[in-house]
Amino acid sequence: MIFIWGARDRETTIASGYFLCPACGGLRSYRHKRLARYFAIYFLPIFPLQSLGDVIECQTCHHSYRLEEIRQTTRLIAEGDLLKAVTIELQRGLPLHRLQRRLAEDGLDRAEAARIVHRSIHGQQRTCPQCQFAYLPSVRYCTNCGHALSARPVKSEPKLLE
Repeated sequence: MIFIWGARDRETTIASGYFLCPACGGLRSYRHKRLARYFAIYFLPIFPLQSLGDVIECQTCHHSYRLEEIRQTTRLIAEGDLLKAVTIELQRGLPLHRLQRRLAEDGLDRAEAARIVHRSIHGQQRTCPQCQFAYLPSVRYCTNCGHALSARPVKSEPKLLE
């Protein structure tokens, strides 16, 4: 009889949220994973042998960081800090609808994504006359087509994506 045994690594997702990824350079969703080595029989993990630590994995670029390392270089974004991170992305010139879509794709409710984006622009936006993309009032040029944005910010209402 052949008896196959050995060790197998296993990862468990503990939490998820948003953070500023050093590799991507933007607001990204992450998964907090706990890694462990298990004793395995016939390739099935039976019991843990040792803990390999915790990592934070960016869900966009899939770059992994040790938890201690990421705490030093950037910080995880809790619910209260999400508004600040959204504002940073908008100040970089990301159109409102693209950020709203990104938040929705990362698991945030569409209505909540629209509300957060709307709060971060304080109800005002600038629009590109060429492609109609909306931006934060401090952005001067469209990152999509390069045209100058409307001279004055206009009041806006939160819009849900289709």
